[in-house]
Amino acid sequence: MRIYMLLFSFVLFSCNEVRRINDNGVCTIDLDNVQKKESVSFSSLFEAAGVIVLEMTDNSLLAKIDKIEFIGDSLYVLERGKGLYLFDEKGKFLRKIGDKGVGLGEYISPLDISVDIENKKLYLLDSQTQTILKYSANGDYESSFKLKNEKMFSSRIQYYNGKIYTDLYTYEGADSKFLLSEVNMKDGKRTSFWLDAVQYNKGWNELFIANQQPFISQYEGKPRFSQLFMDTIFAITKDDIQPYIVLQSKNFVTKDYLDSQKETKKASKIFSNLNNTTKIYNICNYLESDRYVYFNYYIRDNLYITFYDKLQKSAYMTQNVGNDLLYVDDEGVQLFPNFISFDEKRAYSVEMNNDFSRNVFLKDIQDNRINRKVKGIDSFQGISEDSNPVIIYYEFKN
Repeated sequence: MRIYMLLFSFVLFSCNEVRRINDNGVCTIDLDNVQKKESVSFSSLFEAAGVIVLEMTDNSLLAKIDKIEFIGDSLYVLERGKGLYLFDEKGKFLRKIGDKGVGLGEYISPLDISVDIENKKLYLLDSQTQTILKYSANGDYESSFKLKNEKMFSSRIQYYNGKIYTDLYTYEGADSKFLLSEVNMKDGKRTSFWLDAVQYNKGWNELFIANQQPFISQYEGKPRFSQLFMDTIFAITKDDIQPYIVLQSKNFVTKDYLDSQKETKKASKIFSNLNNTTKIYNICNYLESDRYVYFNYYIRDNLYITFYDKLQKSAYMTQNVGNDLLYVDDEGVQLFPNFISFDEKRAYSVEMNNDFSRNVFLKDIQDNRINRKVKGIDSFQGISEDSNPVIIYYEFKN
């Protein structure tokens, strides 16, 4: 195993200047030589599991959950393309926030949300109009602004420290291809640009898959950012963008490989071709607690789960994680959590978010495979194939 701290020098670009950032706290993980473990249990990482069953009303019927955020005990649930819903922390439905339309406070295609916890504000990106709408914590519309785009568009947003950041994708003929921008929250002008796609994302600057999530909200501040073909996870700080974790492997997808796929044009075909290689891309399912960093990646159809212990400055990898907090046994199929959010206390995943997950999870409930120690398990009574997706949370160990 090799895992070490290096002095790294990165060049990041703003619209006014080129800035060189030196950081002596960058963690570099060599994925080819990391320690391998036969298996890891959820109980070694988390203290307990619990469930939030979302109340169903005529105004809160959800086919899937794409993102959740919390402000205090208010739970915000986004179904992309459909709407934004407000529940309390126990899953009781309170109201729908905004609605489909072109009036004040309305949206056509809601694609992402981000929260300002300190000031109790909520931001929503309407991808079709490239407008960011601002709501109060109780869901009242306050204001909006339209992003100023020149041969570019955004699909995700991140609020941090009084600023809005967006990802960036460019159209053919654009003069530059940056991955990240800061936006003026009054007029929507992009005030700074970072991370040239050629240098940091193997030249790729197009939306590849619909559920790409480059921003990772981090409860202590400093949100993380990483795009599909990047081998570096960056931290957004109060003053700049800094490298946080650098991943190394001879199997990482290369710019030459992606250049060879450009004639393919269809993202689905490129994705299929990638899955026929041993190349690594799309670091995903990222979590971070006081002690650990956790993320996944795929080689072909094989899932690799990596853990970094910040205290011990060591890393290990496994392909077998047993969810002994949610299940009473390891017989049959165990649904692997797709984490969509985390805070200082919990990591959140969603079950029954597609037909396969729905069928498996309902059968697990019917067969009494769900651990009776799961907090809120009694709320499963009456759950059916018509129910809303279910939020499962895992409490970090102290």
